[in-house]
Amino acid sequence: MRVKSIFTGTFKIILAFDNGEYRLLNIKQFLQNDNMGKLAEIRDDIDMFRTATINRNSGTVTWENGVDFDNEILFQSSTYIGKIIGHGAEGTIDSVERYEAEKGLRDTEEYKIGYCEGHEKDADCIYRGARKGK
Repeated sequence: MRVKSIFTGTFKIILAFDNGEYRLLNIKQFLQNDNMGKLAEIRDDIDMFRTATINRNSGTVTWENGVDFDNEILFQSSTYIGKIIGHGAEGTIDSVERYEAEKGLRDTEEYKIGYCEGHEKDADCIYRGARKGK
């Protein structure tokens, strides 16, 4: 199982897995017992937390300080988004898009950056990359 895309919020990550399921991981709860070192840095420092990216080779979520987690652990430790937003047992892109629209997530810079990872050929991502001089 691989993570296809992520969206980082305030110490929470929406994970899109290659099985089509979207899940929410609260990093503060996930790492609540880690009080020192690199894991605590991810949990307590929003700037470090937001360095989360997807390793293209392994499909794991990794941070700038070198921490990464096995996808199975991320899957088991996260909550199915349909359960959170009140949708049925089937994980659908439509229900996640509806939730994102309701909460205004699609208008945030973090969402746009997260979306463009893996969608570099999307016209909006190409335009945004050109504007940033990439």
